[in-house]
Amino acid sequence: MIISFSSAKGGVSKTSSCVNLAYALTNIIAQKRVLVVDLDPQCGATHHLSARFNRTFKATIYEVVTKKCAPRYAIHEYAPNFFLLPASTLFRKITLSEFEKDLQNIVSQIKGEYELVFFDLAPSMYSGSTVPLFFSDYVIVPVNCPQGLSLLGLQAQAEIIVEVRREK
Repeated sequence: MIISFSSAKGGVSKTSSCVNLAYALTNIIAQKRVLVVDLDPQCGATHHLSARFNRTFKATIYEVVTKKCAPRYAIHEYAPNFFLLPASTLFRKITLSEFEKDLQNIVSQIKGEYELVFFDLAPSMYSGSTVPLFFSDYVIVPVNCPQGLSLLGLQAQAEIIVEVRREK
């Protein structure tokens, strides 16, 4: 199952929700094999996990999409059943045509190895945050309710999800 963590609005704890739920499902709630794929050029999940686990990366999603390595080579294990396919700031250079073609190939290679794949998406409207919605079974949209802009972000995100699903 693929679940995207997405929001048109930044600062709503999207990355924290993604990483914390992944960790909980691997070690606290259940013994699920979970892969977090950081698809945000700001590298929030990557920074969060590299600081937590004191790791550096031999490859990232950028090298996978540009076919410099296979997904398996770029996936890093941090705890039993808990994996990360990190991002780098180079990910911002990926074009829409490259990303659309290659994400399907990446998903087909990794999906069978993990019970859950979490996509941590950027809070912007570009191919890296909309194309993954096409491959997602579910989308979690965190909202910071006291902030009115968060509710506008939820509305914008809902419109994007509906549009992507129509294209599917």
